[in-house]
Amino acid sequence: MLLFAGLLVGAGAGATVNQYIYQNNGFIVIGKLDIYIDNEPNPTSLDWGTMLPSSTYYVSLIVVNKGNTKVTVTLTTVSLPEGWIHTWALNNTVWQINESKSADLYLIIPADAVGGNYAWTTILTATEV
Repeated sequence: MLLFAGLLVGAGAGATVNQYIYQNNGFIVIGKLDIYIDNEPNPTSLDWGTMLPSSTYYVSLIVVNKGNTKVTVTLTTVSLPEGWIHTWALNNTVWQINESKSADLYLIIPADAVGGNYAWTTILTATEV
């Protein structure tokens, strides 16, 4: 589950409000896959650091098919805040046995994002072809 905790910072009436979003998350992996995020093997969490509205963030996501058959790997995101985009160029592609592929996993935060607490689930699934 990807967990976001936001913090709104401002000073006095009429002050400009700076919006910061802090994050710590984990992945659900279904199937015989190894994953690496920024070269960390099979991580249990991912720290995106401080995030701001109107920004795009990415990490390198490597997936290795460790099963004994070729598979289609899909990345799905459930309950992502409205207007936010979570995308991966290798979604719905086929992996051969022991094949490794890499592409950046992007998180795009819209301009109207506000500080707050956010939660959604990201799932990587390997389905036999």
